[in-house]
Amino acid sequence: MDNILLGDFLSYGRGRWSQIYILIKQNRYLEAFNLIERTGFRGKTHISAIRKIHEPIAKLCDRIAGLSDSELTIHTNELQQDLVRSVIVVRYQAERGLIDRDLASAIINGLQEIYKALAGKKYDLARDNASRLRIFLDSIIAFKYNQLK
Repeated sequence: MDNILLGDFLSYGRGRWSQIYILIKQNRYLEAFNLIERTGFRGKTHISAIRKIHEPIAKLCDRIAGLSDSELTIHTNELQQDLVRSVIVVRYQAERGLIDRDLASAIINGLQEIYKALAGKKYDLARDNASRLRIFLDSIIAFKYNQLK
């Protein structure tokens, strides 16, 4: 999945949502949450589109974070397929103009990092990345819910 599904989403690190995701990965949660509160969505971002991606990705992140090394070894292919499906859904929502493109880019990059960690058998990193992506997604819902209505 080496950037194949990203296409023109390769703006990771340039936009505010990508910066927020990086802060969360660095355990700089207070800075991230403060930035979330000050960051708006470019274009229209609909709560239904956020929900459509939040629930399945959150479940996938929870599953990955909760599996042992041996379980991750057994389920790597299945989990990678689920990660690719999630990338496709996020990209589709962004292409339809239903979610902010930078937000989509940050989520896609988070999914890609999990995928690569699984492919490299870096299971602690995969679990850590999954937990942080879950925090990122939850914080969007928690801090931006009223803006998304």
